[in-house]
Amino acid sequence: MKKLLLIFAMIFTPGFSLTFAEEHTKMDIRYKQTWWDGEINYVDISYIDNFVSVTADNNESELFIRLNAPSVDYPQSPYDSLRASYTRFGKFYPTFYSDTGTFSDFCYGDQGAPESEIEKKYVYKASEEDVRLLFRKIADSFRNKFLNCEKEYDMIMLSRFCELLPAFTKSQLRILRNTIYANHGYTFKATDLNDIFKECSWYEVDRYFHEYNFTEKERVYLTLIKQAEENTK
Repeated sequence: MKKLLLIFAMIFTPGFSLTFAEEHTKMDIRYKQTWWDGEINYVDISYIDNFVSVTADNNESELFIRLNAPSVDYPQSPYDSLRASYTRFGKFYPTFYSDTGTFSDFCYGDQGAPESEIEKKYVYKASEEDVRLLFRKIADSFRNKFLNCEKEYDMIMLSRFCELLPAFTKSQLRILRNTIYANHGYTFKATDLNDIFKECSWYEVDRYFHEYNFTEKERVYLTLIKQAEENTK
């Protein structure tokens, strides 16, 4: 009975979010890379769930999503995720191979990939801000690389999105669906969604918001996402 009351209180407490109530493990790894000519650089990666954020020496962060599951039983530990490869969210390439800390070979030209070794590794419970930041990055990437891509790439990106759909969790699908609404200035009543989108540079509240302003492309994505949500536990 106490458990039922607790769940009821959690759901109906203002500002409480089931998304952030979930436990998310974060793992930070720094790879030391030694190139064929002796040059050394570093790649920092942060894992949360099925996503990894990769930051190289230029300090530009790229978001990657895991498509192929490692050969271990679910749920996976963050160490198990190192056996998987990741593909850049919103683009076809490169693929990031987390077991070696390198990208797909074509990125390196004729000399091939550098030798990589793990220099530092930290594993800890992800904070709410960590999760918010990940969801914000997912929203930014989805809007910029799929919803706002150039028209001649619409069908390519739509096909790519269909490949990615099975990789998303239910909470991530919720972010994708609401990104379409945020793109048109919807005012969110859910505290967690408001906290995520208010920090997106492109989000601007439109008090005249209406779904009839959605583009045909956005409606297609919305339908796909809703179907995926219905089929995801």
